[in-house]
Amino acid sequence: MELILTSFAYLIVFLLLTTKELVTDEYDHDIDQFMYFGSRILNGELAWTKEFDDKSPVLHYIFSLPALFKDTSIFVIITLIVSLIAVFLGFLMLKNILLSSNLNLNNKNQNSILLFGTILYMTLLAAIYGSLHHINAISSSLCLISISITYFNKNNNNKFYTTISAISSAIAISIRPYYILNLIFLPLWISARENDLISFKKNASESNKYLIYLKNQLDWILRIVLFITLFNLTPYFLTGNLSDFFYGMKLNSIDYVNQNILQRQYINIGRNPILYPLLIGMIILPFIRIFLKKNLYSYYQKRERSLMYLDKLDIDIIFFGIISPILLEIMFLKKHFFG
Repeated sequence: MELILTSFAYLIVFLLLTTKELVTDEYDHDIDQFMYFGSRILNGELAWTKEFDDKSPVLHYIFSLPALFKDTSIFVIITLIVSLIAVFLGFLMLKNILLSSNLNLNNKNQNSILLFGTILYMTLLAAIYGSLHHINAISSSLCLISISITYFNKNNNNKFYTTISAISSAIAISIRPYYILNLIFLPLWISARENDLISFKKNASESNKYLIYLKNQLDWILRIVLFITLFNLTPYFLTGNLSDFFYGMKLNSIDYVNQNILQRQYINIGRNPILYPLLIGMIILPFIRIFLKKNLYSYYQKRERSLMYLDKLDIDIIFFGIISPILLEIMFLKKHFFG
């Protein structure tokens, strides 16, 4: 009951913040920059041909639509549409994870968890710095779309769904390059949780399994690289501005900002108190599962409960609670990081 009440409290927060984003003109100053370069696209001028911007062409294409209507709310609507698709897929993924786990949950508890997880994600999107007006929400949702499709494609290895997931990943990375390591390692997460290196044949030798895994991993990376290149470079190729594209990429590789990255992150967290309990839980939960595994097993064995070893859930917790944040931090430290 408490979880349901918490969910509704978060839902109210989400609705209030979303309404505010749609009816007010308050937004982060970065949006003016994105709108400007979106307007330059409408005038046939690609970024880096005359003016420099530290964002990829994909973002300028997306903002060309809000620029056309001279209304930033259009981008909020685009973000909401993408995020609702991500929420739906994430809901289905979480439901499947719960159903296929060893957790002994009745329908009421399962629905409470699904409701809470779904609404919590939506609330976080609206509560993060910049809210739905900024590019963080849409890029995060594109990541969730990639994660969900990759999860559901784990047994079939359907090339069409792999391509859709790679496209979503490529757009997310084009908007926020920080996500590149997290998305590249999605096949590793799936192979680890399925414990068979992506449904390889049981009679295959150990060396063949790893060769097949390596092939699948390289295929995934090449697909992402292909679509990143296709989406960003094609207009420059078609308009004969390839040299400008490469100059723009070179300028973006320069560390032109010198700042205390960790301090910036702490300041950013301080602006969002809602993140503190989530960060604490995200950090503590994996370590509890790792270091107290035997104690948990003994406890539930004595109580004759079904919660024993939750191998797949443990891998999910470790991957998204420890490995993913570390991969993000590596990317933050490699390049300038703004709030």
